[in-house]
Amino acid sequence: MSHLIQDVLNQVRAQLNLEGVKLWDPPYYIDPEPIDDKLEELGRTYALVLNLPTEMCVAAVKELQSNALEKLAAKAKFNATGIASLKVRIPNQPGGTDLHTVEVSLEETGSALQEIIATKLNVTVDRVTLIFSGHVVDTAKTLSSQNVKNNQQLLALIRSADDSKDVYAVTAKIKSDAELLIQNSYSNDFLVMEDQQGNRIYLPDAENKALKLGLALHKKGRVYLNQENFNLALVLFLEADEQFRTVASSLLESVDNYALLNLDIVWCYLCLKSVTHLPDAERRLQLCEENFRRSYGTNFNRLVDLKGSDGNEKALVMRLHLLQAILMFHQNRRGEAQAMLRMAESELLQLKVDDAALQSLIEMGYGLSEARLGLRATGNNIADAINNITERREKKKEARKKARKNEELLGKEFRSGNVNPNSLKKLIEMNFDKDLSSMALEKADNDINEAINLLQNESEELRKQLGKRKKFHVEGNLLQNLVQMGFHTELAKMALQNSFNNLDSALDFLQSLRDDGKYEEVLSGLAGPSTSSQQPSIPLEELKEAKEFFDKKFAEKEAFERFSEGYNNDDDEHLDLPLTQEESLIQEYKAALNMN
Repeated sequence: MSHLIQDVLNQVRAQLNLEGVKLWDPPYYIDPEPIDDKLEELGRTYALVLNLPTEMCVAAVKELQSNALEKLAAKAKFNATGIASLKVRIPNQPGGTDLHTVEVSLEETGSALQEIIATKLNVTVDRVTLIFSGHVVDTAKTLSSQNVKNNQQLLALIRSADDSKDVYAVTAKIKSDAELLIQNSYSNDFLVMEDQQGNRIYLPDAENKALKLGLALHKKGRVYLNQENFNLALVLFLEADEQFRTVASSLLESVDNYALLNLDIVWCYLCLKSVTHLPDAERRLQLCEENFRRSYGTNFNRLVDLKGSDGNEKALVMRLHLLQAILMFHQNRRGEAQAMLRMAESELLQLKVDDAALQSLIEMGYGLSEARLGLRATGNNIADAINNITERREKKKEARKKARKNEELLGKEFRSGNVNPNSLKKLIEMNFDKDLSSMALEKADNDINEAINLLQNESEELRKQLGKRKKFHVEGNLLQNLVQMGFHTELAKMALQNSFNNLDSALDFLQSLRDDGKYEEVLSGLAGPSTSSQQPSIPLEELKEAKEFFDKKFAEKEAFERFSEGYNNDDDEHLDLPLTQEESLIQEYKAALNMN
């Protein structure tokens, strides 16, 4: 639907509501027929009042009457039979956005509705993904349990026929990979949570995992957003939102991550041409605005104190204002939309990066992203931009240095966990063992008093758990010694893990594997019961444990490779907006609002 048609519908609907006109009652409708001459007369009147094309006003009145009668009929049928009528909007179709009406019992599952829509569109079920009220519809649950009601609207995302990826299946796999990575060191590089000053955030275990999973799904969603795969991006964003909602609101209010997620969700709605049909968009933009105000401060004063500039975050606020203006336009809040659009345009002009300056920095060897961010932060001053880039690089270097120190303090066994180094230092100063203190803090969700209690009263249990954990970490120099002796890296690693980093025991283990002819068998992960009449020198349980360990590490490696594909690990990636799409949208909606 074009902006002009939508605009006429919005204005006519508002005028009908203002005058209290009921198109389903006489003189506009006398059962069972609409009264065309009365509808046309009303349309001509509104064309004069609203200064709109007569034919379009007449068509709008007739369409709004048809919609109203359809809703009344659907309500009567639902009351009589329990069969609900749902509007299903399907964006980005060859002819534009399609709107279909489907009938289904609300006691059916999401998969039943999925099948109905797939049949109606003559596509396979796995190509259909359903969104309702800001949530991905669960195919296993009933529609009523997901608060779907009669006469409500859903969004159906239909993947293209040449795309083999089932969105539900892909999302489930990405989520599964992320959950696996959060449990081990592979996640350590890109799932560290920090506040705006670069300090790591430590949370109770359940919230820590939920927030990490939310952040991971959001960042993976941005990979697909940048690839313009809006269907998969939106589903991943909504899954991330489900995780964020389990975290205490006080934490979400203190960082801008949740605001950025909501901004990205509404941007996806817009790219899918569905921002006008999901009231969820207005709620999310309001949350985003409030969060930005808390995170960045009035007039960005808090942000300037923290970062020294506010130029790049202003790009996010400009996008927020643009989305708010578009939403206001479709809500027929024309005056507010015009004012907000002017604000967004003014902000964009201040944020535009000079092409010549950008090219100069690139020729000096700076990357496109850091050059654009540097120029935007300094008002296109090349010298200042270079200083800004250098300063940001130094800050990242210092942050990495700080992180390495904390890793050294924590030890290998706890680097991927949720142990607060500051709390650990306090326990060490109280003469508690470092490794036991780390284990206690992890179990106590960084509650230092509870950790002290565990250290004083459950130290033996902590030692047992620590012993099991240390078994799976290898000293690098010992590993190198075994590899230089000709042993395979993975087998040498397994031997050290199973011998608690005792080099002699590990060497005996590896040599006995060779003596028994088991070396290649274990290496290939196929170790099993010995067929020999003699008892093998390596206990069967150790062989099984080795295989399980290899399988686990291999699964983690595969998950990491899948998840990290296309992944941008730059902390400022979300700030690097070229603003070309925003500029185009501003012009598009200025024309729709008849602005000069």
